[in-house]
Amino acid sequence: MTDIITYKPPMGFLGSIANHLIIKKQLKEIFDHRERVLKLKFSE
Repeated sequence: MTDIITYKPPMGFLGSIANHLIIKKQLKEIFDHRERVLKLKFSE
């Protein structure tokens, strides 16, 4: 499975800071969770 994520944080420079501090981490957590769930469901 491959995901291609394209987004542009709003608010220029402040959005860029938020991206590095918050958004990237949240996206990683979302996809890490999905990976764990898929492994559980398909490893039976």
